[in-house]
Amino acid sequence: MHPHWIVAGIRRQWAFMVVLAISASGLLFGALRPEHWLRGVMVFSSGFLLAAVFRLRLKTRGAGWLAIRSTTLDVSVYVLLGVLVFTFGVLVDR
Repeated sequence: MHPHWIVAGIRRQWAFMVVLAISASGLLFGALRPEHWLRGVMVFSSGFLLAAVFRLRLKTRGAGWLAIRSTTLDVSVYVLLGVLVFTFGVLVDR
């Protein structure tokens, strides 16, 4: 027996859950394998870039919790965060 509201909530927020899973796996990979932390940073930042793609392609209702403000602002912020996290990771590696 499972509560139907949990399943319905996950179904409505599937894009956010995918982004959360990718970003969390990047953090977890970097924490568990410190010698390969840059790969974890790349996976983490790809979560933000995927959020930008989801926000751009999905309607506001379909984007769920990824939709904060206007589509243009959300996509710009997600791309900026993804690029900055990746760039800082590469620069720290040198």
